[in-house]
Amino acid sequence: MTRRRRLAGLACAALIFGLAVAAQHGADRARPADRGGDLLYLPNEKLLNHFTGGMSSIIADFLWVECVQYVATEAKGERSFTWLNQMVNTVVKLDPYFVDAYRFGGMFLAALKADDDAGIDLIDRGIVANPDAWVLPYEGAMIYLLNRRDDPGSKIAAARYLGMAAAHEAAPPLMRELAEKLQGQFNLDDVERDMWTNLLDSSDKLLREVAERKLRELAIRETCGTLNERAGQYRQATGKEPSSLADLGLKSEDDGLGGRFFIDPGGTVRNTTLLDEETESLENRLQKSLDQYQEKTGAYPAALDVLVREGYLDFLPGHPYPGGRWAYDPVEGTVSSVMPKPPSQRGP
Repeated sequence: MTRRRRLAGLACAALIFGLAVAAQHGADRARPADRGGDLLYLPNEKLLNHFTGGMSSIIADFLWVECVQYVATEAKGERSFTWLNQMVNTVVKLDPYFVDAYRFGGMFLAALKADDDAGIDLIDRGIVANPDAWVLPYEGAMIYLLNRRDDPGSKIAAARYLGMAAAHEAAPPLMRELAEKLQGQFNLDDVERDMWTNLLDSSDKLLREVAERKLRELAIRETCGTLNERAGQYRQATGKEPSSLADLGLKSEDDGLGGRFFIDPGGTVRNTTLLDEETESLENRLQKSLDQYQEKTGAYPAALDVLVREGYLDFLPGHPYPGGRWAYDPVEGTVSSVMPKPPSQRGP
């Protein structure tokens, strides 16, 4: 669209919007009106649709600008946001494919008006109308994690939204990592499996390979869970710890990804592939925090726990391997993993 056509469209939109407002005023003069001192007079979407003449998306753009300006004004004033819900809903009814209106409208409703229900409802309608927009389920997850953090089921709901977001090919890798972490925490294997299975059809070869590996890792986690259930049954039946994985019905300790299953000193069945991946992830997180500390202070901390005291980490993560530890060099500012002795050989 040329600049002239764009300006003409906006001018037309402004005219249509003005006619709609005038018509609404005329209709309301016939009945008593009590708007309680509201700061904005907004015509309803049915009247706007009547006047759009096929330009509903342009009217939606125009009204969205008005909405953003209204939010900015209210944020500096009374902060009542009385008209926010109606404005946002009018925009998306005029243009159901206006992703930013759903996204930021949901954020405004939850964070500014403190109306989580309205924000989530708006996001849910946006997901239905725009199933390819990964940012919408992401914002839904954020409402649960930030605005409803004290609700018992908030993290489970957030994990499901993140699973929906991460299933999109365009979603950034961090989205999949966060989704996987929450889903694993709440044992939402079905959600995670769907997420990675959907990505098997991706046009990106690397993304398909990642999905294949993650599905195999998921199978390994499920095997660990099954073996630990059998270990509990074995203890109840025999009164002693299983002496090998063969006691639990596992024929081979090889997991198919170059790792192995083993029984740790506490009697829990673990897997080296999963532990190695978690170790690498935590080591990278520690190193990133060290580098951020150095960039801000000009030196590395004397010890890793300084990162927690100074707010660079919420807590100092333990080593995933039983008996493993982190080795830190404060001069070089490097952290490395010190592995324990080889895992128990109580295998078949």
